[in-house]
Amino acid sequence: MRARLLLTTALLLLLAAAPSHAATNPVFDDETAADIQAALDEATAVQGVCYGVRLEVDDGETGTFTGSFEVLSAATGPACRGSVVLQASLTYTSEFSELEDSAFWSVVSDLPGAPTPTDLRRLGLSAGALLDDGKSEQTLLNAVLALPALTAERVPGV
Repeated sequence: MRARLLLTTALLLLLAAAPSHAATNPVFDDETAADIQAALDEATAVQGVCYGVRLEVDDGETGTFTGSFEVLSAATGPACRGSVVLQASLTYTSEFSELEDSAFWSVVSDLPGAPTPTDLRRLGLSAGALLDDGKSEQTLLNAVLALPALTAERVPGV
């Protein structure tokens, strides 16, 4: 119980200290990615669950960014009794297109009872907010860093 409280406190402190700008990819700069890596590694050490985030971006030839970005906890294999990964996808369309920009996320896990996008919505987090340049970094950061607490809440023995 004490470990869970310490982990939650550490994650909240990281959220409060997170930078509010993006650089090389449309959501996270390198410093924020390193902070996420450290937080996920700590959660893995405490819970024995590997965590991560994968972001796929298609800029629809707008010239912004196309590609993928991922941060996974350093431990893998036997050090992890399971994994929980937030997979997010952003698609930007040309301003001449009739299609709208879109954002989607899912939680992929091999743990029974693992968090779901519904759990993230319960916390006020929505994939659609990833399309708002002013909110995208904080939204994805909050969603990723909520995974360990949600996992502890939903998965017995974590």
